[in-house]
Amino acid sequence: MDAVQLVAAVSTVLVVLGLGSGLVARTPLTQPMLALLAGVVLGPALGVLPVEVGDARPLLLVAELALAVLLFVDASRVDLRLVRVQSGVPARMLLLALPLTVLLGTVAGTLLLGLGVGAAAVLACLLAPTDAALGQSLLSDERVPRRLRQVVNVESGLNDGFVVPLLAVALVVAGAEGSGGAAALALDAAQLVGVGLLVGAGVGTGVAVALRAVGWRTLEPAARQVGGAATALAAWGGSELLGGNGFVAAFVCGIAFGALVDDAEELLEFSEDLGDLLALLTFLAFGALFVAPATDALSPGSVVLVVLSLTLLRMLPVAASLVGTGLPRGEVAALGWFGPRGLATVVFGLQVLELADEGALAEGERLFGVAALAVVASVVLHGASAGPLARSLAVDASGRA
Repeated sequence: MDAVQLVAAVSTVLVVLGLGSGLVARTPLTQPMLALLAGVVLGPALGVLPVEVGDARPLLLVAELALAVLLFVDASRVDLRLVRVQSGVPARMLLLALPLTVLLGTVAGTLLLGLGVGAAAVLACLLAPTDAALGQSLLSDERVPRRLRQVVNVESGLNDGFVVPLLAVALVVAGAEGSGGAAALALDAAQLVGVGLLVGAGVGTGVAVALRAVGWRTLEPAARQVGGAATALAAWGGSELLGGNGFVAAFVCGIAFGALVDDAEELLEFSEDLGDLLALLTFLAFGALFVAPATDALSPGSVVLVVLSLTLLRMLPVAASLVGTGLPRGEVAALGWFGPRGLATVVFGLQVLELADEGALAEGERLFGVAALAVVASVVLHGASAGPLARSLAVDASGRA
């Protein structure tokens, strides 16, 4: 299928999704779920999307742009006071539960799949970040306690940014295994994370200072909106060019931008819409791409690992991190369960797949396949459970009241 036919097919899917968005909002389904399903159906059945692993590079670029923009938007909205509320629940989940989840996932990957420590750590990082957008019916239900929805929003918005440096280190370890490159591990990891931090802070601070100097409200409306997304992509691209991690840069850039620009929310509307559109395109294409590698990855060990990743490997660290906060056990269990795997897992998985294509990561295709299985399982399980979970929390809340 040529480029014009591909654009026509994808555009038609997006129009249909848009027209049905009002109806979808009243169901447990979400737009990313339906985009993923459309890709699954249209890709292999009609050949309207690339389905070969080697076709992943254009998709990777779209996915990276989506995640960079959304990381920037989420980070720009961070209110550090909110992170500290309720005995620091979001901070506990990000700083304690997340690293413990990656650690347990690494152990599980070595035991169940026979992976080396580096490859197992990479897989654990792919499966750790969550995407609350895949269960929007829970977050939009006003009957669910507001404090719980706030925690889910903060954690899901920030955990992919926190995973980025862990993944950067894991990729260096995995690349060093068996290649004689272990001696350069510390330097490579420091460069990836350090350059990302410096570029992100520099771009975010520089643009924010410039906006304050000229008075951003004097700018043309279109320039205001485009400027936010351009700032995110400048940080991402600049860091990548200088040998750093672009996602670290986009995340840090957003924190600096949001902290220094007054009423930054007004500058982020287009950026968020652009990120959401690119994310839908990513899910649509990923739906066409994941079938073969996910099927190839099917094994008793991979199935058990995916099940554990979606349950105990997240729920136990979350429960441990929240000891002493006074949260009811039902809410602790809900926070542990509600960790859908979405855009960040897709993006990081595609990066791993590209490394495999380049011969830089021997287990890359296998890791990508397991991550794809996790995304598909999460779409089904978390999508189906979001509505009942919201109702149970509403009943529990009213009962306590």
